[in-house]
Amino acid sequence: MLSQTERKALTQLENKWKDRFKPDERMPTSNPRPLTPPSRRKKRKSNQIKNSLPVPEFLPEPRVNLNETDDDAIIINRICIPRLRDFWTTRKFDIFVPAKAVKYNLLSSMFNWEMLDRIMELPEIEGKDMLQNYADEHLLNVSAKIQQLPDEEDEKE
Repeated sequence: MLSQTERKALTQLENKWKDRFKPDERMPTSNPRPLTPPSRRKKRKSNQIKNSLPVPEFLPEPRVNLNETDDDAIIINRICIPRLRDFWTTRKFDIFVPAKAVKYNLLSSMFNWEMLDRIMELPEIEGKDMLQNYADEHLLNVSAKIQQLPDEEDEKE
């Protein structure tokens, strides 16, 4: 808190300062030109993926109930690989596999990053062929392992 004499001295100092520096003359001049309106935002162009997928050579067969099909029946299994990396596009591959492979989910252990990278960098048709080859080899390996296991009937005896 200031005493009365200090407040009086402070007002005298302010008056001297105003007389000497003339703060009213030092005020900035206003801009006579009105402000320009802000520019409109440019519309973003949406990344439209061109429909570069080839037309299938065959008409897809109607859907099949796996529980009603034989294990050895060959069916078309559509595998969809989403855009997991920035430079990939979503792709769908139709491969031919025995119904048993889909029923018992034998293909899921086939997928790894190395295989997906190889398939996704290839053109669509070559990628489909490579995936079909991977699936065939994988199913042969799995079936060989299953045949090596002892049967449940042999264990009971």
